[in-house]
Amino acid sequence: MAARLAFLLSSSWAILFATNEDFKKYGRDIAMQVAAASPVAATRESVDPAIIEHEMSIYKAQAAESGKPENIQEKIAYGPYGRSSTRKAA
Repeated sequence: MAARLAFLLSSSWAILFATNEDFKKYGRDIAMQVAAASPVAATRESVDPAIIEHEMSIYKAQAAESGKPENIQEKIAYGPYGRSSTRKAA
């Protein structure tokens, strides 16, 4: 049995281009990219804190292995979560 996955893609300007086939393809492509990323949450705020802590510990360990000072390790680990986008939230 094949698995099915659904994503809802919303855009404030989608109504202007809804009949354009290129726009429809673009929307499908974005939805496929989101599905392929296997997000664990829809928003940054809904990501389980345990997941964030686990990933930060991985980044800290990588920074430590590369010889970075302790204060820099924390900044490196926080980096992906301090930006406007994350890898784990859609």
